[in-house]
Amino acid sequence: MNKKITAFILSLCTLSVFAQNDGAFNGMSVSTGNLHPESSNYGVVLQNELIQVTEFDDEVKYDVVYEFKNATANFATVSAVMPLKIYFNEFGYGKRAKLLDDLATVPTFSDIFAVQDRSVDTREQIRKNFQQRLFVRKYISIDNLKQLGIHVDMFRNNTRINIKKVMCELKFTDATPLYLPKNTEVLSMEISFIIEMNFTPDEETNVLTFITMPSVNAGIDRTESYSMYELGYEKNWSGRLNGLYLQHDIFKTTPILPAKMSEFKTHVSGERDQVVAFEDIMLVDKDKIAFYHISNNKACNSGNLFNEQSIVPAAIKNITASSWVKTDSEMPKRFFYNTPMIAFSDSLHPYQTGTLTGIDALNNATKVTNYNNLSYYDYIKANCKNNVPGISLKESGNPVYAFDISDHIYEDSTYEGRENLARQTCWCEAAAGPGAGEYIEFEITQPARAMKIYNGNQSSKKVFDESSKADIIVITSLDGHKINPNADNPAVMRSSIIDLTILNVYELNLLPGKYRVAIDAVDKGTTPVTCFSTIAFDFEVRDEWYLKSQGMLRAFFKK
Repeated sequence: MNKKITAFILSLCTLSVFAQNDGAFNGMSVSTGNLHPESSNYGVVLQNELIQVTEFDDEVKYDVVYEFKNATANFATVSAVMPLKIYFNEFGYGKRAKLLDDLATVPTFSDIFAVQDRSVDTREQIRKNFQQRLFVRKYISIDNLKQLGIHVDMFRNNTRINIKKVMCELKFTDATPLYLPKNTEVLSMEISFIIEMNFTPDEETNVLTFITMPSVNAGIDRTESYSMYELGYEKNWSGRLNGLYLQHDIFKTTPILPAKMSEFKTHVSGERDQVVAFEDIMLVDKDKIAFYHISNNKACNSGNLFNEQSIVPAAIKNITASSWVKTDSEMPKRFFYNTPMIAFSDSLHPYQTGTLTGIDALNNATKVTNYNNLSYYDYIKANCKNNVPGISLKESGNPVYAFDISDHIYEDSTYEGRENLARQTCWCEAAAGPGAGEYIEFEITQPARAMKIYNGNQSSKKVFDESSKADIIVITSLDGHKINPNADNPAVMRSSIIDLTILNVYELNLLPGKYRVAIDAVDKGTTPVTCFSTIAFDFEVRDEWYLKSQGMLRAFFKK
């Protein structure tokens, strides 16, 4: 649901040479950041932190969990501030952000943002409202911000924190005043949420912060939603963090990190969340990270287009099978592209100046690392034939395809007009006969609570109905792990599998190791080839503090 109400640029000023009518940029930059001391920290330490991106389209939602500790034997009262910064970069009619006009309708802001003529560039009209002042500071309310689609809530040990005051400073600023070809001023709206926290000696406490704010859109060939997050400040908490965790949906979000934050571990949580974990990390002034989401792609045409992403989760490797179909196939009207795992950039700017309509969020200073498991991308590629996007599959029954978890929702039916790459690619055995005794093998590097399987070849209803489907499967731990404790052989589980298009879920205790899924019996179809469309997992991240943070969030939302 991309309303395109915001825009952001992560690049140098020279990118402003792009054409005015290209791209999605409409003139606004938005960022938020960590809760940090307004003055002294009094020896209070930020021990662990989770930054979780829970939604990313026309708006971005953060769930942030902090663990603080008073490392002294004294009582302490810390005044802390959480920032939210909005920079308006465009003022022309049809280019400026909708929020810039919306502010004129909010009584608290109307004295600054009300203009006589909205059909022109409003910069000078707004400047006159400053009445020769260099800046305007005012206290605003949470309700004022809700009118603008901005929501902030904070809780300490499940009790709502009273936000003492919300300060807003408005001013024009110019990062490049000597760049004469264009007016490079921006209008900044820097909002500070100020709270007070009292600490007893040696007290450890948790703070949960929930933020909803406009995301930022840019991009030429494809729309890129963007959000910057500030980690470090001049006045910071004492010492180093034991752990910093970034969690996001692997299909919707990619973190952008400074090059110095290259030492981390990645985990998979559930089926499709990535957790990037840092240990023993020191946050310093001006440390920033960001998140972006590629939300559209028009590389082939500007008409009807199916955007496809497919990823084999990083926790699955060494996939093979007893046999598989080695033929090529192509899916029409589909476009496939890699979803980046991590990006690195030391050029994260809070805002951009100049005339910016035709720009991309990611500039040449950004290096992207794509998911590249099991040479997956050697077997699938996008092409454009006669300006129609398509996906070409090499060895279309390859076992790798059984483990891709395409960007989809399980509740959507394959046969209700919504195409679904994960259920239209599959492993298909290629042995003589219907396939009894054939198997697929793989290794997982994380524990999992469950294995999930879509039976059959679900590329279309006709193919599914005509092809053979597994009737009984056998799941075996090749390392001897006890996946079925009550059985004579606990390393083996034999089970029926439903021969419908619905998801089969097997609750198992799968420890890291090698496994085999074998076809034990078959429901024969007119096509004597048996397939699995999808094999997925409910992965666990067995990190003590991460599990604690997730427990706090679950408990909060169940209240």
